[in-house]
Amino acid sequence: MRLDINLATHRYEDAGRFWLRWGAGLGILAIATLALVAITISGLYDARIDHKKIAELQAKIAERDHERASAEAMLNRSENRSMRDKSQYLNELIARKAFSWTKAFEDLEKVMPPRLHDWNMFIRPAELERMLEQHGLQPAGVTGLKPRANPLRVLRALRRRKRGLLSYAEAVERMDLGESSDVSISYIGYARKFKP
Repeated sequence: MRLDINLATHRYEDAGRFWLRWGAGLGILAIATLALVAITISGLYDARIDHKKIAELQAKIAERDHERASAEAMLNRSENRSMRDKSQYLNELIARKAFSWTKAFEDLEKVMPPRLHDWNMFIRPAELERMLEQHGLQPAGVTGLKPRANPLRVLRALRRRKRGLLSYAEAVERMDLGESSDVSISYIGYARKFKP
């Protein structure tokens, strides 16, 4: 069998090789396009969720701004001006302080024995005086107690007491407890027996 091919009038084309080269390239481009479309759709979905969260947060911020504006309006009234000035002074004073009382109390809660100051169990001085009288004793004096030492030294002593490195007496000595007019937290007193 003889084939007559005239390349001048009928060009020879190898379609298989063409589709093999360009088809593979087009297939890779189609896969890349589908991946990019999927990433775009996912990004749009995530953006919609983010916009919803942002709108919720902006609504909360607007609500808080409204509350703040109403609180400031109340503070700016003539009858509340002195309270506002005092509170601003205290807030500035707290902001200038390097020592954080909140942090100190959090640390105290960690090192104090459990139920040491359970306010439901706290016996107020007036209640103690009534109980003493019921048992035939006459209250003779009550005074408050507070540490005179630096708050950091108090915390250190309490931590060392909790670890068993100090006895209660040594911890109290390091805290340098002294008299105070405040009997709302710690106090000490004595009573006398009624004479018959």
